[in-house]
Amino acid sequence: MTQERLLQARNQASPSLALASRKPQRVTITVPWSTYQTLIKASDEQGRSLSNMAAYWLERQADAMAPERFVASPRRHHTIHLNSQDG
Repeated sequence: MTQERLLQARNQASPSLALASRKPQRVTITVPWSTYQTLIKASDEQGRSLSNMAAYWLERQADAMAPERFVASPRRHHTIHLNSQDG
């Protein structure tokens, strides 16, 4: 689903459904054998579950690919300083 269609679906949803859609969602994917092996190795090295490692990778990649205006992340804070002096 494209970002635009996702935003439209969220805007048309009831308030309770919109809140529910913010919960983590379960997905099933098929990956190449080499990716699977790399994922297994990384999860073992970091002491994470395979599922947690895959979710972490996907989240990092999604954040890197998404234009900043569409990504609402609590890890990002923007401060605007206004100078009240005329000059």
